[in-house]
Amino acid sequence: MPIKKTMTQVIRTIFFGAIFSLSGCTKLKPSISYLFSASKSASIHILLSDGQSFDARTPASAEYAIQADWTKLSALHYRVGDAGTLDCSDMPGSPVQTLTNDTNHLDWSSHGTHLKVCALPVYSDGSVGGSSDMVTKTWTRVEPPTVLSVLSGTPDGAYRAGQDIAVLVKFSAPILVAGGVPHLELRLDGSTVQAPYLSGGGSDTLLFHYSINPGDNSAHLDQASSTALTIPGGASLRDGLGQDAVLLLPAPSTSLSLAGQSFLVIDTTAPPAPALSFADTTLGSGQHYLGVANRSPTVSWAALPDTTDYQIALDTSAGGNGLRDWTSIGSLTTTQLSGLALNNSFTYYVSVRAVDAAGNLGPVSSLSWIVDTAPPTTPSGVQVGINAGSLLFTPLLEWNASSDAGIGFQDYIVEIVDQLTATLFLTTTATGNSFTGPLSSSLPPRTPYFFRLSARDLLGNITSKVTSATWTSPGWLEVDVATAPSARNGHTMIWTGSRAIVWGGFDGTYLNSGSIYDPATNSWSPITLTGAPDARANHTAVWTGSEMLIWGGANATNFYGDLHAYNPATDTWTNRSSPLAGTAPNGRKLHTAVWANGEMIVWGGIKTSNIYANDGARYNPATETWTPVSAAGINPRANHTAVWTGSAMIVWGGVDSSMSYLNGSAYDPASNTWTGLTTTNSPSARANHTAVWTGSEMIVWGGVDSGSNKLSTGASYNPSSGDWHPLPTGAPAARTDHIAVWTGQEMVIFAGSGSSGNLNDGAKYHPATASWNSFIDEDAPTPRQKATAVWTGTDVLVWGGVGSGGYVNTGGLCIP
Repeated sequence: MPIKKTMTQVIRTIFFGAIFSLSGCTKLKPSISYLFSASKSASIHILLSDGQSFDARTPASAEYAIQADWTKLSALHYRVGDAGTLDCSDMPGSPVQTLTNDTNHLDWSSHGTHLKVCALPVYSDGSVGGSSDMVTKTWTRVEPPTVLSVLSGTPDGAYRAGQDIAVLVKFSAPILVAGGVPHLELRLDGSTVQAPYLSGGGSDTLLFHYSINPGDNSAHLDQASSTALTIPGGASLRDGLGQDAVLLLPAPSTSLSLAGQSFLVIDTTAPPAPALSFADTTLGSGQHYLGVANRSPTVSWAALPDTTDYQIALDTSAGGNGLRDWTSIGSLTTTQLSGLALNNSFTYYVSVRAVDAAGNLGPVSSLSWIVDTAPPTTPSGVQVGINAGSLLFTPLLEWNASSDAGIGFQDYIVEIVDQLTATLFLTTTATGNSFTGPLSSSLPPRTPYFFRLSARDLLGNITSKVTSATWTSPGWLEVDVATAPSARNGHTMIWTGSRAIVWGGFDGTYLNSGSIYDPATNSWSPITLTGAPDARANHTAVWTGSEMLIWGGANATNFYGDLHAYNPATDTWTNRSSPLAGTAPNGRKLHTAVWANGEMIVWGGIKTSNIYANDGARYNPATETWTPVSAAGINPRANHTAVWTGSAMIVWGGVDSSMSYLNGSAYDPASNTWTGLTTTNSPSARANHTAVWTGSEMIVWGGVDSGSNKLSTGASYNPSSGDWHPLPTGAPAARTDHIAVWTGQEMVIFAGSGSSGNLNDGAKYHPATASWNSFIDEDAPTPRQKATAVWTGTDVLVWGGVGSGGYVNTGGLCIP
């Protein structure tokens, strides 16, 4: 036995001594041979069926094999288990499994991270080998490489455009990069960027390189997601065994993420320019100095956000640094340069700029000081309107305030001149940036005037006179009746940009005639009847930019769903009803239509058999197609209003078949969905009201409620905030079936049916000041309801409707 033991030790030295290491794990060769004594020589091999190590590539159902020289053996005793718990020291004293030459392949299941096999020979003579004859083998499980953390090789801090950030992805084992370049996606504020791979293959840390571009910003740079590490097709990230690495990163904002390991601020936005002002002034005889000859004036500014340092310079030109180079002053917001050799009557500039933590330089602000012989800045932005009182309408002149870089501003000199006679009506002064009469006498209506405006400083330096645009005093002009179309209501009127087109309606019979009105000549021109649509009323019309589209409406026998286009340039009609792609809405009346970014959206109304509709469609003239509008999420209705906001159609009010008065919803064509409007602070439910779009708000006013009460209330709705704001007091008398137009600054209300009959008065609502002003009614058209109106750019044009004596074909132009 001692000889056997000695030989075994020798053989172990030969066959068992070779080991190799990968990823810090010691792995034995897959095959081990033992030779026993000469009389009982035999060999035993323990290996996995694929001849490889026990690693993550080996499925749990794989086999191991024990192979032996069965010429010397009759059986083998063996045990299989976890290397950490398997005890083979009592073999074969306690029961063990026996392997014969008929069953030398066995299945095994996972035994943890280390698999251990022990085998003991049973010789042909029936003897069992001793402890020195026992063969053991341990395999260590090698897991695929995983990401341990993401960090940066760049120090914590703020970085700007043009600088580079090194991002390190640390794995649990060395990684081989082959076949392509991996990318790491980083999360910025509101966007992501790709950081391409730079180096690190063969080590456990891969280096990615992110170059900061203008516009990149991040308050705390992080990887975009847990799956932000990607590789292109054909590329691979593997360990030395060929196992693909697991590319799952730590979750963003956790301790092992880039944000958790590093604090990197990406800031490519420069601080704003400081708003500078002088803190001291000194007056000489007829001259103005800021500071004295050997120092600059004290310059101050408000502290700016995102700023760690301010720099100041001095020169004879704005932004220059020829006399004193840019000098950092830290976080101070006031400074004075001294020890300067400055010359009298020269212009000097103190310039200041802000610097943020990333080193971004903000724009330069400069202030100058000079001997003051110059007037203030010439007034700019001069505009003229009217100030509306109860009876007297006086001019309102407004402008951007002038400034004086020298001694200081004193006042403005204002003159008003009759443009036709050059009569100077008034010379006065103003210290604010506006002037309102009153004049010595009221001005004749619709007469052109202009203002002359100049600014003056404390030394009497006066600017040249700035002449305002022509201002025409407010008032009505009667629209020509001799050439007007026949009296009617239920018609449409649209504005082309230079002319108004009236078409259709009802005067006791249904009409298919129309005319074009030219405000420049105050005259009408009939449009052709050739190819015109069938006579109808309560249809809709929109202007596409080149054509008027007529859709829907009804007469005594038909509800129309046809589409016709009128081209005023050629005075021709085109039937656009067929053939069309998509399905046009069913015929109806008292619906609404809006022109919405190249499409006409038709919705609601009353269909055949008095069915109230909550459906509609969008017509695209470019493709001649109809697209259905979803009916989900809004009640059927008619006598409602609709406005286009630029991205959505807002429907408000109206009445349904049960005479229930309704509120509103917003339709988004992009998603074909409706969203209900809040009723908090909204107007009461109503119909036959008006609504205008101001560019940021919808203003609803007037109408009639379910109790047949005519209303003088309203509210403005802001789709950005989703809030309603009730209109203030001071509105005109309650009414319904009135007109409302938006002038660009004000909503003008006129005419309608009031509590005691038809009206011909109105008012103007100014959202900027949340106030109502009177609307001139002298020489206004006769009282009426159901008229139509458009804004021409200078005037409210009102025409048609129903007066006390029946249908009318009169109207008026009014400068409000």
